[in-house]
Amino acid sequence: MRLELTHGFVGARPGYPFPLHILEAITSVEEVDSFEGYPDKWLSSSQDVFQQPDLPLFRVMAANLKGGPDSQGRASIIQVRSAHCLLEGSDAALLTRSQTANHGIQSDKGATAVRVRTGERVWWDFHDWGASDDIPAVVGQYPEPFLHGIGGRKLPTRVECVDVKDPACDEVQGDLVDFGLPASKGQVGSSFVQDTLRILVGPWVAVREDNTAGLIAKGPGTSGVYVKPSADGRFFALLDQRGRVTRTLGPGTGLIAATAAKDDRGDPVWVVTGTDEAGVQAAAGALDEGALNGKFAVVISGGKPIGVPEAR
Repeated sequence: MRLELTHGFVGARPGYPFPLHILEAITSVEEVDSFEGYPDKWLSSSQDVFQQPDLPLFRVMAANLKGGPDSQGRASIIQVRSAHCLLEGSDAALLTRSQTANHGIQSDKGATAVRVRTGERVWWDFHDWGASDDIPAVVGQYPEPFLHGIGGRKLPTRVECVDVKDPACDEVQGDLVDFGLPASKGQVGSSFVQDTLRILVGPWVAVREDNTAGLIAKGPGTSGVYVKPSADGRFFALLDQRGRVTRTLGPGTGLIAATAAKDDRGDPVWVVTGTDEAGVQAAAGALDEGALNGKFAVVISGGKPIGVPEAR
């Protein structure tokens, strides 16, 4: 385990085991008749993890079968609820909520109710509810959902560009074609196609006119994207897990993000955008599995990808 387990709380004694009173405070054990409904019965906002600064930022929950092992040989089930920083370090945002996602799309079901098919990816997420309790879509499982679709539905992909002759438009389409995806290309808003995964490419001032993409301008509470564009679209404010501005970036800044309308759980819309043409090109160049892996959304500045929310 990382050093943060023994270093990251008031009164910690690095190098020494946890004393008994701390172990008792962070551990709970219950006796149950069956494991039906577990571990979903334990799902919560996990705010208790942060309420006591003199305790480590994780909790351990266990359930033991009263009659011993069941027919499958299971006698106990254990869940560890942890702040994200313990598992990925101080460069990751503090995350406290647990939610499953399939191919980067937030699930509306508990983990035990989701059928996982061969080749599919599952994201188990803990995030702070301070700015948003809902992250409808993320980019961190690229090339999903384009490769295998959503919930067993493999959907066609359409790259919609502000300027179809823009090199960034060709680059995004080319990246998808390299994965064996027959991605079509067209003008932003030129047609309405149901059951299609869309990637919008172009400067933010133009891309934001799309109803779904425009949700990003309303902040993470609406879109799940921890970036707040300025009114004129020339600047991107990067936010931390509480929705506070960490820094503001201007010309040449790119953004790769995904969101979806929360009311009807529509298919996600991705944006490869920027504060200007240079920013759009930077974003198109960063549409890469390595750059996006594990990120909610990515801002590109100086040729480097920055995951958001950003740690303070």
